Amino acid sequence: MTWTAEQLVQVTAVHTLFYQQKGVDFFFPGERHDFWELLCLEQGQLCLLADERGYLLHPGELFLLSPNQHHVLWSTGNRQAPAFFTLSFSLKVAPSLLPQGQRFPLSPPLPALFQRLIQARLDGFEGTVYTNPGLPRPGAGIARQRMTQYLEAILLHLAERQAAPDMPDAALNRRAEDGLLLQLDRFVQSHLSQPLSPCLLSQALGVSASYLNRLCRRGYGLSLMGHVERLRLSWAAEQLRASDALLTCLAEQAGFTSLHHFSRRFKAVYGLAPSRYRDALLPPGSLSCKSSDA
Repeated sequence: MTWTAEQLVQVTAVHTLFYQQKGVDFFFPGERHDFWELLCLEQGQLCLLADERGYLLHPGELFLLSPNQHHVLWSTGNRQAPAFFTLSFSLKVAPSLLPQGQRFPLSPPLPALFQRLIQARLDGFEGTVYTNPGLPRPGAGIARQRMTQYLEAILLHLAERQAAPDMPDAALNRRAEDGLLLQLDRFVQSHLSQPLSPCLLSQALGVSASYLNRLCRRGYGLSLMGHVERLRLSWAAEQLRASDALLTCLAEQAGFTSLHHFSRRFKAVYGLAPSRYRDALLPPGSLSCKSSDA
């Protein structure tokens, strides 16, 4: 009897295979692409938001992203910054063979296969593991073919280990969402003087505006743009306490279109117009700001 082996997994192209060492403030805005991506965390911790589900990755864990699966990555802010391998590739695969949204431990024989894959990458292409594959090395076609074979072997092992997708973990999702809110605050605070819209913020953070709006209502009890305004006013209040800058300058730097609008919104939140707020903080006998408030 003649038996022909089924080719359930066939790697048709490798796009990236490189090592990334990030800082404790690392944030990667979301993206989606039409190829697969395998992430292997070596050290530190990494928050991952995939299709608006939060995951916390630990050293020695893999995560497989399927084509067009939206994802955002960022550091948890711990002392040890994340370092990880990113491997992206195109693939012909049998339906439902590979899992989506699932973490895997880097247990045998995966570490050995990864080492052989990386060595084949170095033998087959110019450049180091800190760069994308460069030009193919002359006469190294065997190494390049072995690279795809090792990757196919890794994927087959993941298919064999496939289990039910991770059940939703409210605490884990909350931690990931808190990290995303922190990134939102950092972005707004570094762009206070600029016009900010839900569309711009969603593009900057790589998630939908409706999702950001839900996060702000859950975390702050405010809409997305209501929270942006609160950050602007909080910065202005801090400046009023710490400096004697003109109110017109503060209003502009905080991103308000006019002094009148700034003063009206400031009074609505703090109960005092900006100049009165500053006067209330000055010790007796001090000179107050002479700028009029609307």
